[in-house]
Amino acid sequence: MTQRLLKNIIPSEWRRELAVLLNTFKNERLKKQILNHYKDYQGEDNYLHEALRYLESNNLKVFPYPFQDKYEHIPCEVLFDSSCGLHYVLWMGKRLYFKRSWSKRRIVAYYRSIFCEQDTASAHCYLPANFTFNANDVIADIGCAEANFTLTHIDTIQKAILVERDHEWIEALEQTFKPYLHKIEIINKYAGSHEDEHTTTLDAIHKNNPFNFLKMDLDGSERPVFEGGHLLWNSTSPIHVVVCTYHQAQDAEEFKQFFESKHFACRFTEGYMLFIFQKQHQAPFFRKGVLRAIRL
Repeated sequence: MTQRLLKNIIPSEWRRELAVLLNTFKNERLKKQILNHYKDYQGEDNYLHEALRYLESNNLKVFPYPFQDKYEHIPCEVLFDSSCGLHYVLWMGKRLYFKRSWSKRRIVAYYRSIFCEQDTASAHCYLPANFTFNANDVIADIGCAEANFTLTHIDTIQKAILVERDHEWIEALEQTFKPYLHKIEIINKYAGSHEDEHTTTLDAIHKNNPFNFLKMDLDGSERPVFEGGHLLWNSTSPIHVVVCTYHQAQDAEEFKQFFESKHFACRFTEGYMLFIFQKQHQAPFFRKGVLRAIRL
């Protein structure tokens, strides 16, 4: 009741400014908490030292390193496609469409964030600088959202399977990949531990479309997806896996143990992330961003 009343009384512009102020206050408090925790740190982790130096003189950021500064104000022209009623941006010369409900401001912020996260210095970068796809590769992009990763490589690969439950993203994906229908299969389901009308599994996807590159960014819902890949994990076929490891504090270590138990060679991306969007924070605060697991 109180929130609805305030919404009716306070102008939307004021509400946005208030939200920014509250978020700034929260982040500043968290930054002080982090710096205080590490004030006597004498370890040999150079990436941690660099992050702490950055925080001493900059605002709290997901990527606490200088590389991210260059993306804060990069130009972004949001265009409108009247044929489908969706906004899009040009991503490496290709149209990348967004949710119908998203404002231009939100699209610009998102565009800058995905550019930043795939910088080769970012802990969220899926691929090492020397990695290349070839014409026989098949990508499974699980929890793909707008699927900028797949769009980046679509001209090189044989095929991609896009798994996404959000209906607004499905609408956007259908427009983004309209020129590539011969290379794309879109699955409008959750990925999980079992199959039903709303859910599919890695084993089911792999059975119908054998893939050799798997990318997973599932906002912390990776474990049920792992459970649905029993046949995949226990096969001997070569595969590259990239999976996000920052949504929960224990993800990095547990995911690494899981893949090593399946005889994958594992390596984390360099540097750290600060998952500042969650409500509760606790030491050690910094998290590894992406695990790259390879079975040759």
